[in-house]
Amino acid sequence: MFVANNAVSAHYPRRLADNLADFRHRYGLLDHFWAHGGGAGLVAHRWPVRSRDTFDGDFENPAGAPTILVIGGTHDPATPYQWAERLTEDLGNARLLTYRSDGHGALNDGNPCVVIASITYLSDPTALPPEGSTCQQATEPFDG
Repeated sequence: MFVANNAVSAHYPRRLADNLADFRHRYGLLDHFWAHGGGAGLVAHRWPVRSRDTFDGDFENPAGAPTILVIGGTHDPATPYQWAERLTEDLGNARLLTYRSDGHGALNDGNPCVVIASITYLSDPTALPPEGSTCQQATEPFDG
């Protein structure tokens, strides 16, 4: 299901050579990025079904809407921190909470700093962490 959703939710190059070139380009851009994105593209570029209504425009959060909380891990190998920075900028009305951490995912670490900020925000979207806020990973990335 993940592969099918991924394949119809994004525009992957149809030609294998173009997909491989895209993979090499993305892999070389970021210092902590792994090959997952390229692997998904290798499958998705041959997926037999394409969505007719995939939204591929820019996302923007209007000024009158609640500010969106974006959480970005500094050494996330699957969703690089640079993407969180860019998403926050692209949304316009958004706040970035930096999670100084290794590994993929922020909430699944159970880090109190991240969890409390998230629950507080979900309970009251006006209760955002201050601009420039950071949380520090409290566990070793490969413990147990």
